[in-house]
Amino acid sequence: MKAKPVVEIMSFRSAFGGYSDFYVCPACHVTLEREFMAYCDRCGQRLDWRKYKDAKVIPVRR
Repeated sequence: MKAKPVVEIMSFRSAFGGYSDFYVCPACHVTLEREFMAYCDRCGQRLDWRKYKDAKVIPVRR
């Protein structure tokens, strides 16, 4: 399986006033448990972290 670049971050507002950011799997679009994993823990997609610093932040409104 070819690695896909991680290019999105979901940003959730915390109940305590801050934000929690989570990288998103480029294949299944679910937030990743940990940063810099080689594979998505949910769908198994191989991840490429070379462009993570340019990831688009997606604010999640609740």
